[in-house]
This record gives sequence, C-alpha cells and structure tokens, in this order.
Amino acid sequence: MSIKPLIIGAGVAGPAVALTLKRLGMNPKIFEAAAGVSTGGFAVGISPNGLAALKAMDTLDLVTKNGHPIASVTNRLPDGSVLASLSTYGSECTARYGNTQIAIRRAVLLDGLTQRAKDAGVQFQYNKQLVAISESHADGGGSVTATFADGTSETGDLLIACDGLRSFARSYVCGEQDQAPVYTGAVNYYGNASFPDDATAPPDPNLVMTSADGWMWGQYKTSSTRNEYTWWAAHRAPPEPESWKTTASEQHHELLKRELAHWGPLTHAMLDHTTSVAAFGLYNRPPTARWSRGRVLLVGDAVHPMTPNIGQGANCALEDAVVLAKCLARYPDYNAAFARFEALRKERTARIVADAARVNATSYVTNPLASWVLRQVTKVLLGMPSAFFTVFEHPYSYDAGTVEA
Repeated sequence: MSIKPLIIGAGVAGPAVALTLKRLGMNPKIFEAAAGVSTGGFAVGISPNGLAALKAMDTLDLVTKNGHPIASVTNRLPDGSVLASLSTYGSECTARYGNTQIAIRRAVLLDGLTQRAKDAGVQFQYNKQLVAISESHADGGGSVTATFADGTSETGDLLIACDGLRSFARSYVCGEQDQAPVYTGAVNYYGNASFPDDATAPPDPNLVMTSADGWMWGQYKTSSTRNEYTWWAAHRAPPEPESWKTTASEQHHELLKRELAHWGPLTHAMLDHTTSVAAFGLYNRPPTARWSRGRVLLVGDAVHPMTPNIGQGANCALEDAVVLAKCLARYPDYNAAFARFEALRKERTARIVADAARVNATSYVTNPLASWVLRQVTKVLLGMPSAFFTVFEHPYSYDAGTVEA
C-alpha cells in the first residue's frame, strides 16, 4: 500500500508538495479551509531559485508561458523621473543563474499547480478547517488523524502542514513554547490594474520601485499576453488582518489616491486603472526550534513565514516541496527524512526571513537625511551589478533540484 500524506492547505506550497510526493508513488490528499481555489494574492515574482524548483517539478512552463520576465529594475522618484536603473537585470540573472525573475498573477500560478496536481490524481477537499491532530503508535506501524471543523476526520501516514502564518499544525508541533505572529508596524496594499491597449499601458513593464514620504511603491507587468499589472504600496499604519482574502474597500483605494496625490502621472495611471485592491498587515513570527513532531511536519509559511520585502515567500515554499520529496525518497523512515529536511532548510530560510525583516524595518523613511542616504544606497546598488547581485546571491543562486538529501 502506498504512503498516504495528508496535506493541510492548498496555497502554493500545498499543491507543490502534493505533486512532488505523488511522483514518489505516494497518495497525497489536500485539505483546504477555504471554499475553493484562492483567487486572491495578486502577484508573485518567481526568482531564479523558484524557477529552478519549478523546473525540478516539471512545471516551469506554468510560469514561462503565462508570466512576464523582468528585464530591468528601476527606481524612480515620486515625480516619475529615474533615480537609478539596472537595465541589465534580466540578462545578468540569466547569465548567473540560468533564468531571470518572472512576474505572474498568483491566481494563475495557483490554478496551474492545482490543475497539475489534480491531473496527477491528487484529491482536494475544501471547507476543511483543521481543528485537531492525533497520532496512534500501534506496534509495527502508526498513523496520524486530522479532524476538521465540520466534524469529519481523515487518517493517513504523514501530515504535511502548509497552512500558513497562523498554522494550526504549528501549535501542535511547537506547543506553548511557540510565539504568536508579531505585527511589524507596516500595512501593504496590493492592486491589480488592467490597461486596454499598449498606448495606455505604462512605458516600462518591468520592476519599477519608488521610496518616498514613508511609502514603498512597486509595480510590474504580470502577463506575457495581456496588459495586466500588479502594484503594491506599503507604509506604517495600524494593523490590518494578514490575509489574502481581505479585500479592501473603496476607502483604501481613495486613501492611496489621496496620500500619493502629489506623485507623478505614472502612479496616478496605475491607480486609475486598478480593478481590485487588498490591504493586509505585515507580520513576523519568531523562528521555531521544532519543525516536526512525530508524523507531522511544517512546510512553507507554516514554519518560516516572511514579509514580502525581498519576494521570497512563494519561492521558498517551492524549494521546500522539492527538497522534502528528496528527503522522503532517500530515507524510508519519516523521522530521518523530516530531520534531514530540517537540517537542509533551516539555516537558509532563517537567513531569508531575517533579510526580509531587515528590509521591512528600514523601508518606510520620512526623515530627510535617512531618505537621502537610502537614495544614495539605491544608486550604488542599481549602478553596480556586482553590488546588487552580492545582495541577492544567497536567495537567487540556490537550486533545489541539485540538493543532495
């Protein structure tokens, strides 16, 4: 009989883990608290390390056929004038890592991964909110049972928790020693914008960023075939719930138009063509000493949640899926496989979490001197590819497909 992993959560990590485990001959099954496949999340930038993971999963085409490759990175002043630009970003990434970053709507990526998993025979069940975990330790075997809010339960051989920042499974693994998520003081607004034709679309479809007046702004094109863009804007404010499902009201849209009214026409055009907006708080969660307990393992944001400031959340989840499958393939004993997975992933993800938190803590400057310093640093980084890629070498250079378990 094949091994039956119960996968909790159907975000990016869940279907990715299911795909990699299915290819080992296992029979994974996914349980998701929401009513269906999430259509939120706006966009993700799949960087070279994430693309390497997708390649190892034979799903790279989901991004290359549907997303928009980032050829350059430009920092603009609020009036739209260029502060600094790394015009060779795409070619430098490709030369160094084999691929450049590709921007894609999160819903498109998630739909693709979900469909690939279903095509492979993975079952999905929705409206399944996890409320209890129990393990049996019978002689010669054992099992783990997940109980859901609707009163149903499912028993399997392993439980792989991909249930995000406020993971229920994490409380089971870590117990009372674990610490709750901590609000960073920043709220992030995301928006999708659509332009009717090339004439009205932004002149630069690549990554464009602006830092001024306590705000961090970014935007890029997310489709290779349509004039679709995603933008994000973050500043310090009272907390919003940390959820992709939190659709902002028109009040949030108007707040951005008001706060950024003195910014240039490029920003105004993006806001004027916005079709949907969401706002959510940015939270950190202190690292946990334990990644597994018995037959239960934490993966993705459940174990290493990070702020989106360096764009590595989804990329690290994809890496996790590939490396976990390698560990389970090499070690028939799940305890050994889980221990090896933690050993391979813990230091790397802890560094990325810390790097993202550091960028978040220093991004929303209002002091004139601090703003001037930030702009000088930006000029140096974008003006010297060697300096820029020194900063991103750690996340970008990792290839989960070549990791040896």
